[in-house]
Amino acid sequence: MRRRLSLAPLLLVLFGTGAGCPQMVRQYTQPPPPKLLANASLDEVIQVVNENTDRVANFSAPQAKINGMGVTRLKALLAYERPRRLRLQVFSPLGTEADLGSNDEEFWMWIRRSPIDGVLYGRHADLASPQARRMLPVPPEWLAEALGLVRFAADEYHAGPYEGGDGRLRVDSERWKDGRRLRRILLLDPASGQVLEQHLYDARGEYLAGAVASGRQRDPATGAVLPESIDIRWPAAQLELGLDLGEVLFNQNSLYRPEMWQPPQPSGVPLIRLSTTASQVQ
Repeated sequence: MRRRLSLAPLLLVLFGTGAGCPQMVRQYTQPPPPKLLANASLDEVIQVVNENTDRVANFSAPQAKINGMGVTRLKALLAYERPRRLRLQVFSPLGTEADLGSNDEEFWMWIRRSPIDGVLYGRHADLASPQARRMLPVPPEWLAEALGLVRFAADEYHAGPYEGGDGRLRVDSERWKDGRRLRRILLLDPASGQVLEQHLYDARGEYLAGAVASGRQRDPATGAVLPESIDIRWPAAQLELGLDLGEVLFNQNSLYRPEMWQPPQPSGVPLIRLSTTASQVQ
């Protein structure tokens, strides 16, 4: 009998069940100068959000920390380069504990103490497979969007802005991603346009993932804004985690090595393609 393979046990090994997770909504500090009026139009909101994303060609957070979930704070390195390059490495005193990332062609996930003895990887096109999406409903590259680096694409449907509660603006979008229709809800700061919350649903209304930002830090050279920390919910993987970015270094290409955007190759650990694993294990 074939068994269904889920990423939940992999992620639970590293991050726990979510017990003791800090509250998803925190206070926001140091508001930037206003960019939007109270009666801003949808076009104005889209312009402000897209311009902020466009200002960030790359960034790194070399002193980040994974926190909450009843586990000891772990050191982490987070790096991003648009459009699809992202890497999150998590460390303990024993060495690298997890490595999640993506480049222009593929993505990967490796957790040292996991039931899958290998680096799980796939091409972005593999996520068009329903079986692959059940294993990985939200790819690692979504982490950049979770940080607020979102775009309102011209070929997607957007509605709003509406009153989002607590004085925030809400914009709803319907988008096609990896061969499926998704609904995204964004809650924005009405003055700056910073993305404070986002929630992602599939076409049936099932909640896929969410992120809540806390604080903000600004690049003095470009004015780009990123949060100080984010709380992430990923129900399909039974995962809640907090990521404190620490100091963010914006737009410094000298930080990156060519191997930064390649899957890890731990000694004696095989590569396991997601599409193959998903089709063979039910």
